[in-house]
Amino acid sequence: MCLWIIAYGASSDFPLVLAGNRDEFFKRRSRPAYFWPEYRLEILAGQDFSGLGTWMGVNKNRRLALVTNIRDPKALKEKATSRGMLPLEFLGAEIVPEAFFEKILTRAGNYNPFNMVAGWPDGLFCFSSQTGKIEAITPGIHGLSNASLDTPWPKVFKGRAAMPGLLKGLKAGKEPDPEPFFRLLADTAPAPDSKLPDTGVGLEWERALSSLFVSTPDYGTRCSTVYIADSSGRAWFFERTFGPGGPDDIGLSLRFFF
Repeated sequence: MCLWIIAYGASSDFPLVLAGNRDEFFKRRSRPAYFWPEYRLEILAGQDFSGLGTWMGVNKNRRLALVTNIRDPKALKEKATSRGMLPLEFLGAEIVPEAFFEKILTRAGNYNPFNMVAGWPDGLFCFSSQTGKIEAITPGIHGLSNASLDTPWPKVFKGRAAMPGLLKGLKAGKEPDPEPFFRLLADTAPAPDSKLPDTGVGLEWERALSSLFVSTPDYGTRCSTVYIADSSGRAWFFERTFGPGGPDDIGLSLRFFF
């Protein structure tokens, strides 16, 4: 499960800002963000060693792509194609997002249900494999977890509510400080039972997955990512990795600038 808070066109100085958590089983091995040599070092992304793809990546032309799964246990396939290859496919091509999504629409059934966001600071689109809907993301603050874009799950609502204040802390012409964003992403407070969705995983898991930062012994937030693109063409990518001990169990803290 994952969470992304997306500020698109909400700040004239910083047209695209993302803050997100990647949640996964701790036994599933992965690599922190790096420039992939097989793409001539143009793509910056982490790597999931099981599917060999990624959950979120950018390239030096400021193209961006990310995927989240759609929480629907009844729709899972045992032999599905890896969704993590889709961001790499988009980042390694020159196709526009709408055409890319039209292209993968014909094979969306080969994957387990997913959402995908792709584009750049001047144009961002979202695709749902469950509905086949391709939509332009409108300027503003958006949230995406494991349902459709802006589904008002408590963690999505909390993240969206906090983002305008974080944007105000960014100063034009200065390197952004990612710490306020990381503090938001480290929030482990669960939502009240009355606010929980019913996605078919049972009440105990709904509670555990309702916080921005997920922390259980075997499954939880593995990394937090903050991506900030400014109006002058610069971009910063910050990543923080975590072990099973929660938000204080910090592994690597990475910074990339391009």
